[in-house]
Amino acid sequence: MLFASIFIPDFSLQALFAKRPELKAKPIALIDGTPPLLRVVAANDTAMKAGVEVGLLKTQAEAVGAEPILRSADLEDAIHDVALTCARQYSPRVQDKSVDLIILDIDGLKILFGTAEEIANNICSSLAQERICVNVGVASNPDTATIAAKGFRGVTVIAHAKQIGSLLIALLNPTEQAAETLDLWGITTLGKLAALDAKALSQRLGPAGLVLQKLARGQQVNPFVPDEEQLEFCEKTELEYSVDLLDSLSFVLASLLERICGKLDEYVLATNEIDYEFALDPPRVAGESLPEDHVVYRRTLKLSNPTTDRKRLLRHIQLDLQSHPPAAPIMAVSLRAHAIRPRHTQLGLFAPQSPDPDKLELITARLANLAGEDQVGSFELLDTHRPRAFVMAKFEPDKASDQIPPARGWSAKVALRLFEPAKRATIRLRSDIPLQLTFDGKRGEVIEHSSPWLSSGEWWNEMVYSRKEWDVEVQFNDGTRGKFLIFLDLRTNQSFVDGSYD
Repeated sequence: MLFASIFIPDFSLQALFAKRPELKAKPIALIDGTPPLLRVVAANDTAMKAGVEVGLLKTQAEAVGAEPILRSADLEDAIHDVALTCARQYSPRVQDKSVDLIILDIDGLKILFGTAEEIANNICSSLAQERICVNVGVASNPDTATIAAKGFRGVTVIAHAKQIGSLLIALLNPTEQAAETLDLWGITTLGKLAALDAKALSQRLGPAGLVLQKLARGQQVNPFVPDEEQLEFCEKTELEYSVDLLDSLSFVLASLLERICGKLDEYVLATNEIDYEFALDPPRVAGESLPEDHVVYRRTLKLSNPTTDRKRLLRHIQLDLQSHPPAAPIMAVSLRAHAIRPRHTQLGLFAPQSPDPDKLELITARLANLAGEDQVGSFELLDTHRPRAFVMAKFEPDKASDQIPPARGWSAKVALRLFEPAKRATIRLRSDIPLQLTFDGKRGEVIEHSSPWLSSGEWWNEMVYSRKEWDVEVQFNDGTRGKFLIFLDLRTNQSFVDGSYD
């Protein structure tokens, strides 16, 4: 294996100078923080010679003649994106470690881009054209390549671990205690640390000491995990005239989805998230400007099961538009699909046939369109003791199936079937003992009951509750029996039947 590590020294300053190169010759102090406690976080050599140090206040930096400039996150993000794009031009396996450090796997790229040293030099040259000076380290593992990039200027190819022996231990970022102990021993370089006896070092510094020694010996400690680049496929079109009917719009959406799904099939990918944006043509008044939400309509459609079926995607968008129609005719349409790997399910020969996830999700979307999004889904309990405390979350078949325990080992359990809403009832009590229950036009005698259970809470908001509950078994006048959960609302003094036990 062969890895290259791209390190951008003085990252914040380089981000500023890449955008404003005329500032290089001036004493510049980058400041950051919350006013009035703005402090220096970086300074160029000219400012350092003038007496500027990291940690000084803005006023102190100004007093020695430095020009304080506020640190810009946007500039740093832009420079980082340039370096990341450059790395991805040479390798598909790239790990974005931090804003100033990028690692890429360059093994097997000799035929395409030349030797490892040539690849590193090309990376340096490409970024130099963007006014970014970088160090590139090349080694057989990413940790050694990173140490070389941080410790040496320019391009460094590590063929043997002894090449990093002259570098200081501070490059390994040891803990304060470990750094102090090693300094007391006179161990200041990686070569000296690598030469120590591993067993003795472990006895004195523990596992952390062994990790430092492995790094000093050129061994890999941290795994290389390449980032998965998020692919997006976008299609857009402008209409010759405004469209305000869903049927007419569906022809346009079908054409765009067909092109997007074709690209997904080419990459052997699928999508579970579609962003669509419409440019609207609302009525206008001369001389008045409309807010953005009046001229642009945006929605995001998320699916539980990834797919490349354009008909299914089109039907989901149609149902979503029926529930959330735009407020004006449409002049332009833009669709963006977030690509992910398709999901494959291995069915067992003797397992029961489960519903098709695609059809199940489409049926759920149709029900939500008819009854409302808050009326269809899966119950999700809230973190409270309040009865019936739940919200309706989106139904996701995969998560629901994961929560079902295996069939083997099931035992019979009593289930409470709640009435929605709870049924008004008349309860005859004597000394907190329920004697008679009347509801739904039926009257019965309580033949068994539990002790009363008091519950209350959430007095700090409008969901306050206070109730007294019993589990009862009732013998009705018509000869039937039933077991119920009954309660008395202590705030209104009204009685209810909350549910029945199966």
